[in-house]
Amino acid sequence: MIIPQSLNGKITHQKRSRFFIPCAVMGGLFIFSRLYLLIFFEPLGSDATLYARYAYCYQFAAEKHLSFHDVYRTSGLAKAGKEAAQSPASYALTVIAYPPLAVAFMNIPTFMARGGKSITLIKYSDFSARYQKAYRWLCAILEMVCFIITCFLIIKIYGNERTANGTVRMGVIGFAGLLMPHILYDRLDIILSVLIVLSLTMLLNRSMWLAFFLFAVSVNYKIIPLFLLPIWVLGSFGGDDFLNKDTRKTIIDLFKIGALRCIIMCTMIFGIFAFFLFTEGKGVLDFLSNLFDPRVHIESSWGAFSLLVARLFHTAIQIIPGYGRYSVVTPATPVFSQLSFPVLVLALFALPAILAIRLLRGLSKMIEGKTVFLGQQSIIEASLCTLLMVFSFSKIFSPQYLLILIPFVALAPYSGKIHIVFSIVFAAVCLLSTIIFPYYYLTDIIKGPSWVGLVLIVSRMSFLLGLTGFSFVHMVSERNN
Repeated sequence: MIIPQSLNGKITHQKRSRFFIPCAVMGGLFIFSRLYLLIFFEPLGSDATLYARYAYCYQFAAEKHLSFHDVYRTSGLAKAGKEAAQSPASYALTVIAYPPLAVAFMNIPTFMARGGKSITLIKYSDFSARYQKAYRWLCAILEMVCFIITCFLIIKIYGNERTANGTVRMGVIGFAGLLMPHILYDRLDIILSVLIVLSLTMLLNRSMWLAFFLFAVSVNYKIIPLFLLPIWVLGSFGGDDFLNKDTRKTIIDLFKIGALRCIIMCTMIFGIFAFFLFTEGKGVLDFLSNLFDPRVHIESSWGAFSLLVARLFHTAIQIIPGYGRYSVVTPATPVFSQLSFPVLVLALFALPAILAIRLLRGLSKMIEGKTVFLGQQSIIEASLCTLLMVFSFSKIFSPQYLLILIPFVALAPYSGKIHIVFSIVFAAVCLLSTIIFPYYYLTDIIKGPSWVGLVLIVSRMSFLLGLTGFSFVHMVSERNN
């Protein structure tokens, strides 16, 4: 959807004011529900216990002037034993499984957990308990920031919609997280969601360099946003980048500018990572081993359907622990594993190609003085579709990935009943994720799995694939070109 700046976002103050009451109501419910989660709700299976261990070792290493990675590995060897520590099952005990920027963020709650004391004077159990509380409160504050920014974007982009539609959008960001209470404040992905939404806001407001920098920060926090890089590059183009009336030269300019901006973004990404590599050593590269694991995660679409095929044809099933998750091995798994990469690559190349075609088609329709070349809704939809494809076709899937999708589902360029149905299906995916983990994961998923567990994971991935297919078809349809 190519929208000139002169025609995009003409929303009167009166129309925008209609959203004041829904914003106030949703904001009140949001704060009340989050306070309940923080004060009264006890999550199960929290990863914050692992983050506390990272933070404790990090502070200990800093005080003793030792290598953080060496300290962590030594403590892991002591827990697992030398032989057990070499197995993938004990990977999380001996290897830092996250990028260095994410580990640096994990240290922020340490200042509250330490209380100004030396880390060596604090009992680890006390430190861990205080750390987990501080971490959850920090995540809650950042989720509030994400809520406010997303509400701002809803009002700005969809201010001409009916109040009921705007209320549904705000309801998505207010209540989707409540369907996943055990992971909402006990994983890293709320923070990643904030970083991506901030970068998206800067991109839509034409603050290109700040958008690129925030994007580089988000990639260093977690690798997932890297798949959005082509979308960010194409979304940064403005009409003033194509003042050449010669169509052939204009197309050449498109590729030149796009390549230059891609190089700039990659330089920012590697520049931030180089800082940690220089200051912390080669240990910061350890997390990459997790990315090249060839096995199929049991909760991924490939893993779920491998299990389904094995059950239907009565073939052997093996569940293997490793790299902080469980993988599945069946006779069909090698086929699905080999299919995953080309399917994911083809899907991801298709979206930038669609946006590039829209850019080229828009060259003949340029309006002088226009500063936004791709419409805001096209950028949002392409981002949503890209993330859905990554989560649907990757060999790894974790339920916390859904937290990243929440703002994009709220901002999805679907109107009326279509967006309501899309949001309901997304809510079903979130709810199924909570039913699976922590309630059925250890009993009916990784043990067997039972037919109950199989139905749950296949249903969730089927809904997720349905959202992905609809998003892709909606994006490529002629009416949106």
